[in-house]
Amino acid sequence: MEAVVFTYTAFTYYELDQKYPLLIGTPTASTSLDNTEALLKNTTLDDLRTIVEYKLIHASFNHLSPEFRTANWNFFGKIIDGEKVEPTREQFCIAEVDKTVGELLGQYFLDEVWSAETAKAVDELVKALESSTSTGIATADWLDDSTRANAQTKLSKFVYLLGGPENPQLYPTLTLDSKSYFNNRWKVSQVNIDTNLKLAGQPVDKRKFDVPPRHFRAYREYLKKFPSQYTEDAGDKLFYLSFAQARCSKNTDARLNTHLTDPHPPDRFRVTGALENDAEFARVFKCPTDSCLNPSNKCLLWE
Repeated sequence: MEAVVFTYTAFTYYELDQKYPLLIGTPTASTSLDNTEALLKNTTLDDLRTIVEYKLIHASFNHLSPEFRTANWNFFGKIIDGEKVEPTREQFCIAEVDKTVGELLGQYFLDEVWSAETAKAVDELVKALESSTSTGIATADWLDDSTRANAQTKLSKFVYLLGGPENPQLYPTLTLDSKSYFNNRWKVSQVNIDTNLKLAGQPVDKRKFDVPPRHFRAYREYLKKFPSQYTEDAGDKLFYLSFAQARCSKNTDARLNTHLTDPHPPDRFRVTGALENDAEFARVFKCPTDSCLNPSNKCLLWE
């Protein structure tokens, strides 16, 4: 698959609104803005209303009656993702609480498990990793002095997120009603929108978490049940296994078809495409020359 090159053009909010008055949102490529604006101008108002109605229902299906959730699951869950059984009400509710008020839930988790001693131990571990990485950069014989200096500068700017967010969204002013799920979701959305709008023009919060803090516990519990999957190999092999595991997936044909309009290749090829060009990988796993993951002709950045 061919890489897509994007031309980056900076707009202020005012300039964007003046140039593309019909658009809501910011597609990544400037050509998409022109194409979308033209499409909107050439689409009838009735068709636009139908599209907006569908988009609203589709975005809100989890907040509506079971009929809407089942209809959505029959396509996206069953056909696209290959799920065999629709989630139970209990599974649905647990997932929705996690997704909706994740940082609030995470705070309760941290209150139970994140002590001062734990924070100190993790901080020391991260500092040791940073020191080791710095030493590796300083002693790498394939780096020239300029690249080495830039790598050390980049390392010094890393921000480490330990435990949980410093300013979690705890919804202190929110009042929920146990008899009105849709309204509850609407209220939460309004708080989130208001919070995000206040961030406009402000520096990016580099300490904001993308993953709720309690999710680590789920990975640890899985490791307890299936330890042999991750502990039999060590050292160099474990490094490559970890790299591949990040892209481990299983797809239906319908899901794979969505890649036809996606600039990114399927996960499998994002792994094999890198590893087949890595001579060190072939050495560690003793891959025969000209085997699937060890071709003679490799794409090398440095020699």
